[in-house]
Amino acid sequence: MSLVYRRPTQLAEIAPALEPVEQLAQSLTADLSDAAFNWQPVAGKAWSVGQVFDHLEKSARIYLDAMVAAFEERFDRPDVVSQAQVGDDSPVAFSQGWFERWFLGQIEPPPKRRLSATKKTVPAARFEREPLMAAWLAQHTRLRAFLEELHGFDTNAIRFRNPFVSLFRFSLTTGLLVTVAHEYRHLGQAERVTQSPGFPGRG
Repeated sequence: MSLVYRRPTQLAEIAPALEPVEQLAQSLTADLSDAAFNWQPVAGKAWSVGQVFDHLEKSARIYLDAMVAAFEERFDRPDVVSQAQVGDDSPVAFSQGWFERWFLGQIEPPPKRRLSATKKTVPAARFEREPLMAAWLAQHTRLRAFLEELHGFDTNAIRFRNPFVSLFRFSLTTGLLVTVAHEYRHLGQAERVTQSPGFPGRG
């Protein structure tokens, strides 16, 4: 796998962690025909490159929606005095409870076991490459904007409801780390598709 995953340790490391992902995505997809973008190593079973990116776009959008909503609900009310504000020049190290560390470990690459996509993130069958890649990158733009809003806050202290497993409430720290790890995990999957025997090629 071309990507080298390193778990971010503070908020300032999240945005830079997205850059290698975007670079690999560009190199993998820039000159793919739609036929190659939708080619599956095992028809109906193994995902195509397009299905990987559709899953990533859906997952990032839904997770980010939940995190943004929790942040806005807590801090947009004038009657709430936040204990999570730390000041612009006070970086806070990421920390997690044992369950959140375990959950993140299940997502992080290299994959330890096969995980099934939730109903909300199961990809469709076929895509046009350019619109889907633009939609995926748009979620990165949203995430970077959210990171700017979070500057000066302790993300360990702000919690949101997991949009896929509503019984779980995670810190924004865990949500951000899961988002990054998920991208690295599936970019490796997309890369392996392009290296599969019978892949249609480029251009």
